[in-house]
Amino acid sequence: MKKVWYWGVVMMYLLLPIMAKGVEENVSKINPDKIPVAKGGGDDKSIKEIEKKQVTKKPTSLSKVEKAATVKRVRTLAGIKRKNLPPAPPAIITLSPDSLTQGKSWLGMLKGAIRPKKNQQDVAYMTIGPHEGVYLLHFEPMIKGSPYLLDCEVAAYPEGEMLWEVHGAFNGVVEEQAGHLLIGFIAADTVSTLSISRHSGLVLGHLFKCELTRVD
Repeated sequence: MKKVWYWGVVMMYLLLPIMAKGVEENVSKINPDKIPVAKGGGDDKSIKEIEKKQVTKKPTSLSKVEKAATVKRVRTLAGIKRKNLPPAPPAIITLSPDSLTQGKSWLGMLKGAIRPKKNQQDVAYMTIGPHEGVYLLHFEPMIKGSPYLLDCEVAAYPEGEMLWEVHGAFNGVVEEQAGHLLIGFIAADTVSTLSISRHSGLVLGHLFKCELTRVD
């Protein structure tokens, strides 16, 4: 009996570091409460200045847990009460410098530059300057009255999190979270457009990818 108890204690101490590591890696840096959601075109949001933080590489995609949390917030603020909806539905439209169009939807840019992908380990991105430059998003067809989540992977140079100015289906200033620009809105028509630009700061803004998810 003592022998069994001894090996049980030994195994517990061996597993503790592994269990602790798993918990640490699953900690999310995304706060769903910070995701703005526009209803019927949206109202201007107040500007919230944020402290600069380090961003050293291309953002990682949202985990299923993070996406489920963001989708839940959009559904709640949009008044969606349907049951049995998937917690983290897949994106219906994905646009990037390597894939600027999908059907009638497209990603464009004014006064910026595209850095193409150089090899399999590299990644393409679009860059706008600190004073000029706008990313343009056109989504079609949309379901009028349906809520959507827009997730754009972004970064800055020099490194740091930023404020982005958005107009169109959503109007306001949005705080970047861990390399993600997360916006919820309700489609006002069969076409939704958004323009995204740098709000402030003498930094370059990079865009890697935008995903649109219908959440109802």
